[in-house]
Amino acid sequence: MMEDPAVKDLQGSIAKIFVRKAQLAERFYFHLFEQMPEVKPMFTSDMMRQREMFAAMLVSSMQTLSDPDRLEEKMQFLRISHARLGLTADQLAKGANALMAALIEVMGEALSEAERVAWARAIVHLMRAMAPPGSDLELSDQTDMQIYFISR
Repeated sequence: MMEDPAVKDLQGSIAKIFVRKAQLAERFYFHLFEQMPEVKPMFTSDMMRQREMFAAMLVSSMQTLSDPDRLEEKMQFLRISHARLGLTADQLAKGANALMAALIEVMGEALSEAERVAWARAIVHLMRAMAPPGSDLELSDQTDMQIYFISR
């Protein structure tokens, strides 16, 4: 679980994120497919519905950060639902990259530096939770991705 000040920063920003969740989801999939065009065929169904499910799961997952039991339920659901896709550690890292890129692009200066760092840490936590057991997922510091995308 994340440390308490980071959880408060993240949860304090959820309302700002919520009003832009559709745009955030759209930009996430844009960046995801830009980085990994080979995964686009995994998303052959209704992309509008997919974006809505993504946004809802992201917000609800972040809302449960201070409740370990509820958070574990969300993480277990994500782990199971993504396990069937056979995602690699590299794909999960690129997913983290895509999510951070979308967050920075959509929210810009609306998020404070502390909120951005909290989201970066939460994204790392989320991707590690989704990784298969024994995975070699290397996401030591999402802040590096933040700096990369801010400078683009």
